[in-house]
Amino acid sequence: MAEGKFSLYWTDKDGGTHTEYKFVDAEKVNSGIQRLCAGPAAKMGIVKEVIVSDIEDYCCFLWQKGKIIFPTKDDLDKLKGVA
Repeated sequence: MAEGKFSLYWTDKDGGTHTEYKFVDAEKVNSGIQRLCAGPAAKMGIVKEVIVSDIEDYCCFLWQKGKIIFPTKDDLDKLKGVA
């Protein structure tokens, strides 16, 4: 089985960090992002931060306290038409 390209981590309201997924595909990470950023735990204030990193440990996505910090709208606009 081939290794995935992304890892998903989250931080709780007390500052504890948790590994949700390690080296999975983008589809699984997307599902986790949806659940962690919009699910009951986020609505109750338990999830404070969600980070996705790639296989080289570069940040691909950062959500903090209900807002997407990275990538910014400008970042996404620059990528339109590139892929």
